[in-house]
Amino acid sequence: MFAENTAPFLADFTVTASFIAFNGSQSQTYDAEVIFDQPEGEVIGGRALSENYTILYRTADLPGLVNGVSITVNGVEYEVIDAKTVGDGVFSRAALEL
Repeated sequence: MFAENTAPFLADFTVTASFIAFNGSQSQTYDAEVIFDQPEGEVIGGRALSENYTILYRTADLPGLVNGVSITVNGVEYEVIDAKTVGDGVFSRAALEL
């Protein structure tokens, strides 16, 4: 188990994210601080390339965040298209699309 406090790692770079996890007829809202990566789109020959929105978050803060669910990041709603744990599982990364 990871014993270090991860809060300082996130402190200067985070925005708020929230999503609703459903378990049968019950639901629970989860709110967390996440690092949001929103690279600028690159335009080549008049065509825009992919935006590649991602979030990095403590896995325990957003349990049940899986592909296909909606998540609101900094007031904008996205769909999770690829959620994976990173390394030892303390953090996870999710690719998002508008």
